[in-house]
Amino acid sequence: MNIGAAIFKILGDDTTLVTDLGGTKKIFPVRAPQRSAFPYIVYNKVSTVANDTKDGVSTLDVVRMQLDFYHTRFDDNYTLEERVRTLLDKYRGTIAGVNIDSISYLSENETWEDDDDIYRISVDYSFRIQRTGTIAGGSGTILLQGWTTQKFTNTTGTTITVTTDNLPSSNFDLNLEVYRDGILLIESVNFTVSGNVITPTIPFVNENILVKFKP
Repeated sequence: MNIGAAIFKILGDDTTLVTDLGGTKKIFPVRAPQRSAFPYIVYNKVSTVANDTKDGVSTLDVVRMQLDFYHTRFDDNYTLEERVRTLLDKYRGTIAGVNIDSISYLSENETWEDDDDIYRISVDYSFRIQRTGTIAGGSGTILLQGWTTQKFTNTTGTTITVTTDNLPSSNFDLNLEVYRDGILLIESVNFTVSGNVITPTIPFVNENILVKFKP
């Protein structure tokens, strides 16, 4: 799956970013062509971690991508970096044939390239990619269903009931996420599930709850 195509599409379609790059989509995989004019952006894959399934290939990959920003001016390089962060961080959707469940900003560092007298900022992002898996034996495909979400605001009490769809009955660590005031809870430690009812270990007190699950 070509995550680079998705990155190029997201970034290259943004007129503000392209203007900051000098009016050209100078967004390159792995390395920039020789004699490319600054500024430009280079992206490359650092690692891929696949989820473990019992009878098929991974249905969800977590991919770490590094984006490097090169510019002759320090402040303008951070303008590029901040614009890209606005475009990528928390992005979700299908683009260039890549089904992106979420993108998360991870870390960054800055340095000076002596050979070119240039500033570089390196930023790492985590991409959660939903993909099509093959059933054991090769008899068909598993078509992934997207995540369903339901929000509960100012929640008080010992339970919440999801009404938008059925909660998954297994693989909670892959198919169900419960956020309590923005903090991800861990199933069996912080809450239990019975049917469509979620029961927290500690009762809710005027809290905002977000439930994400694959029906």
